[in-house]
Amino acid sequence: MNTSASKEGLSLLGQGIALSPAQFEALSKSMDSDEPIKELMTKTLNLMIEAEFEVKIGAKKSEQTPERKRSPDGTKLYRCGYRTRRFDTTCGTLMLKIPPPNKGGFIPSFLKRY
Repeated sequence: MNTSASKEGLSLLGQGIALSPAQFEALSKSMDSDEPIKELMTKTLNLMIEAEFEVKIGAKKSEQTPERKRSPDGTKLYRCGYRTRRFDTTCGTLMLKIPPPNKGGFIPSFLKRY
């Protein structure tokens, strides 16, 4: 995986994911916990979920934009808090925060049901 770090944050090249300095610092603090790999995975997956959800609705958290996407019935899509979902991995059980839209549903691509 190609990565690039600078004053502006961390960019995972080729993945379309960029971290702000605050997000990078939060991930770095994960290494101080009792279970650093589990914490790092949880924070990384939550960032991936947020990025995918922002693409789905066409706006970042609390952003007002005319480019916001619409549901099939024409209603603008907004986030409605978070729901916590358990994700079992080989390094332990992770509790992920999934932001549901006001209309329809959202399942992150790496959690798709088969």
